[in-house]
Amino acid sequence: MQWRRGGWEREAPPTQVNPVLTDPTKRSATRQMAAPKVANPLAYDLDFGAASARWLLLAGAVFGLATVACAAVIANGDAKGTTWLAQLIFAALFIWSVFSIRGTLRGRGVIATGDALSWRSDGSVHRIPWSEIGAIGVGTLPWFNHASLVHPEQREALEFFPADPSFPARNPALDRWRVEEEPPMPGMPGTRYRFPFPPFTRLPKRIEQAVQEIQPKRWHGRYPRTHA
Repeated sequence: MQWRRGGWEREAPPTQVNPVLTDPTKRSATRQMAAPKVANPLAYDLDFGAASARWLLLAGAVFGLATVACAAVIANGDAKGTTWLAQLIFAALFIWSVFSIRGTLRGRGVIATGDALSWRSDGSVHRIPWSEIGAIGVGTLPWFNHASLVHPEQREALEFFPADPSFPARNPALDRWRVEEEPPMPGMPGTRYRFPFPPFTRLPKRIEQAVQEIQPKRWHGRYPRTHA
């Protein structure tokens, strides 16, 4: 009881606050589950067009300088018949390089992922599941084949051999890259699909690394071939 003016007043009982207990282990578990880590899928995107453009740009610069040098000799009056011929040849090669660079910018290359190999060309993407590829490798020609010089763009090529004989019938869009030749090893099919590499690049090594990491059992390695 407490005296107040006007009489005695009963004092209100004290209020009790029950503390809320939290489990630190549960709080920790909640924090761990809030942001799970997601692994990025393995993928390789190898651009053939960019590599070809770099090579053609270098070749075009060399041919252009040679054309200018021949023109300077002719302007000085020291030209011979061979100088005129050389200027025409270098000028033609320079023009060829310029127009070829435009063709390489169409987007040509290979995309290798865990479930498929895709060939990208002229705005189209052709997806081939790994289950339909029996073997894949790099076929190589020597610099001189059948007593003739081999074009640099035909020396090395990515080749895959279908696992099923009915693959060509199901994929007619790939017929432009289809080749019928003797297999590099007994037991392999004679049908293969050939995608030439740009010359003087590391693309063959990079595709080897990609397939060895994604589908090592299907990698056939490097092997010689007899036809372009």
